[in-house]
Amino acid sequence: MSAATPAPSRDSEFQLWLLMKPTSNATSQLSNERYPPPPVLPLRRLHQPPLDSTRMGGLLLLKNFKKKTGDLIYKDYESESKLKLSTHSANGVGLTASASKLGKMHFADVNLEMKRQAITFEMKVKSDSNVAVSAMLGDPNRDLTTHLTLKLPSKHAMVELMYMKKYLALSGNISIKGHPFMSCSATVGNKVISVGANVGFHMKCQRLAACNVGLSYTKNDLMASFIVSDKGDTLTFAYHQDVNPSLKTAVAGELTHIVSSNDTLFILGVQHGLDPQTIIKARASSMGKLSALVQHQFSRRALITATCEVDCMDLNKRSKFGLTLALDP
Repeated sequence: MSAATPAPSRDSEFQLWLLMKPTSNATSQLSNERYPPPPVLPLRRLHQPPLDSTRMGGLLLLKNFKKKTGDLIYKDYESESKLKLSTHSANGVGLTASASKLGKMHFADVNLEMKRQAITFEMKVKSDSNVAVSAMLGDPNRDLTTHLTLKLPSKHAMVELMYMKKYLALSGNISIKGHPFMSCSATVGNKVISVGANVGFHMKCQRLAACNVGLSYTKNDLMASFIVSDKGDTLTFAYHQDVNPSLKTAVAGELTHIVSSNDTLFILGVQHGLDPQTIIKARASSMGKLSALVQHQFSRRALITATCEVDCMDLNKRSKFGLTLALDP
């Protein structure tokens, strides 16, 4: 989990990612797919909150039941070299350009965002000639929001609706890419206990593609969830607790069991604030991977993050090191 620091009132953001050793293992790839890494900087974000985020005190959809656990265990453990430059104006127009390197592959993209009252428009152009255009209608803090997405040249289109109330959260979307696909999610409960479900359906072949259910428990600084996914083949238990919020000390764990293969994966992560400007994180997995992270903000406009990963099951394998320098000039 990144350090929670006050957002500077600057109108530009510069992010530099320098990686000394690239990462190429199935576990980290799976982790990044589950929890796409957010930006390293605790600065003012250019983009609006995702459509599935909830209001303060509201319910979470099933896919967000274990988000806090994932943030502590996976967030900021990066594997790519990245350069990012962002600028935005007071009238709601933002422009972001980024370039990254992963192994021998290079990527680049340009992102444009415009916001006018209750409408947010975003266009992203990638170096592989893929273009994604999206629009969000409605305020995320209100009951009903609509999200439209179009990707070219794949002609992938999606329409998503979300309805949020104090004791009820609903989400439904229809995705068209060759064949229509429909997905529905619902959560009922309160601030302490909630039950969520998600169903995916192939409309053309009339086949059930996904059926997931979960239970979430939240009390004070503790949050735990149990999720049954992949039509009952995957069982996941996630746990997160803020041990000492004033020192940013927290612990999280995730236990995943695959019924069909009888495989079990356990990951444990901890976080602690050495001082108001420095945070250390560590994680260990049942696959023998040990990782550590140190993040220090040596000024209001500069943040440095260093990471290291060691494979204890193969000591002859080179350790992976990462270094991030984030500046806000």
